[in-house]
Amino acid sequence: MLVLPALIAALAGFGATASGCSGSGNLGMSDSTYVAAMAGLERLQREAGAPTDQARRDSVMQAAGVTATQLVRAAEVLASQPGRASELWRAIDRRSRETPE
Repeated sequence: MLVLPALIAALAGFGATASGCSGSGNLGMSDSTYVAAMAGLERLQREAGAPTDQARRDSVMQAAGVTATQLVRAAEVLASQPGRASELWRAIDRRSRETPE
């Protein structure tokens, strides 16, 4: 189950409806960077079996070259693009199940 992506999507959906903004389509990063970061966070959570500490999450995001704020903004954009979001969630799920390099 994709707990982190689902949570971010839910928060983004709330943020998009609360602010009335539909997003421009630009995630602020490449799709592959978004997928890498989210897959790393999902893998971390799956391996830990519970919420993980901030330092470990920060390490995953740093390795992907993104911040939590950037991931939330990307999720806000995806909230207005359900087809694209669905494709990315599938890619995140696949990648999170791969053995890390």
